[in-house]
Amino acid sequence: MSNIITLEIENQDEVIKFFEDMPIYAKRAFKRGFDISGREQTDYIKKRMGRRDKTGNLYTRHVGAAGALLSKPLTHVASAPGESPSVITGALRGSVGYTVAGWDSMYVGAGSRDVQYAKVLEDGGASPASFEKVNFKGGFIQPRHYLKKSTRLFAPQVRDEINKQLNGMMKRKGMEPTR
Repeated sequence: MSNIITLEIENQDEVIKFFEDMPIYAKRAFKRGFDISGREQTDYIKKRMGRRDKTGNLYTRHVGAAGALLSKPLTHVASAPGESPSVITGALRGSVGYTVAGWDSMYVGAGSRDVQYAKVLEDGGASPASFEKVNFKGGFIQPRHYLKKSTRLFAPQVRDEINKQLNGMMKRKGMEPTR
């Protein structure tokens, strides 16, 4: 699962042609900007998940992450709708990542074959069977939008980082950067 920012712009075909004809060193600056931003965004998402200020329901867990009965029950505060997901096993947090595709795209997402509930936590939906492993008995999960929120939050930073990398590349090539 990933979130993509799509922009519609005037003269889009001419702009695309301009960037396709761009020298390779300029494309590397774009990739570097995406890579730096992707690392920062995924770090931000993971830190938000690990925060202990969740305001959702309080659960007593008698079964551990691996499905074994716990000798001492644990309490867990779930995330409320709109908050980043609360960590139980760390599998979702560990699945958060990004990919820079080519020189012009970055995808941020979460989930894997073992973390199929990532989409349900992002967009809401029926609680998946995988939640039963951690003793969650529920019906409908309200959306958390932890990926969408961070994508909106980081969009200006991605733009600024790409500009910074392009300006640095231009200076190294002896060109005068413009705003």
